[in-house]
Amino acid sequence: MGVIKGRDLSIWVEESDTNLKRLAKDRSCSISVEAEIKSITGKTNGKWVKKRAIRLSWSMTSSNLYTHDGFDYLFEKMVNMEPVIVTFSPIRSTVYGQTWDDKKRYRGEAYITQLSGSADLGDIGQVSISLEGSGSLSRVDFTDESGRIFDRTFDDKFE
Repeated sequence: MGVIKGRDLSIWVEESDTNLKRLAKDRSCSISVEAEIKSITGKTNGKWVKKRAIRLSWSMTSSNLYTHDGFDYLFEKMVNMEPVIVTFSPIRSTVYGQTWDDKKRYRGEAYITQLSGSADLGDIGQVSISLEGSGSLSRVDFTDESGRIFDRTFDDKFE
């Protein structure tokens, strides 16, 4: 298994059951899974504290190039307090010549908790987004042949 570079990871948003779209070229993206821990120490544990995981939560963040369509879509979802279905995964692109199995993706429903657009003078604008998962984050396997359409508009731009 090869190393995946940062430029090769992306967050996709499902616009419909068959259409996954990148918001724009990612400048950065991350996924975080956390466990809530509870102490279950009893008399039989002696002086050592014993713990176990009781709940899981997850979140994603992304910073993308600013596009009107991408920002407008996210803005509407946020102000209407509607969840989005998001997928975190490597990008399959002939531009980079990747050879790893990129059918493994992490998918779940999330709410947008933060959305901002910014640009420095003379720089390209960017959109930053934070998402908090609602329910499970699942590892799913699917390919372009699964009937899903991957919008690859930004795969070979801005390199």
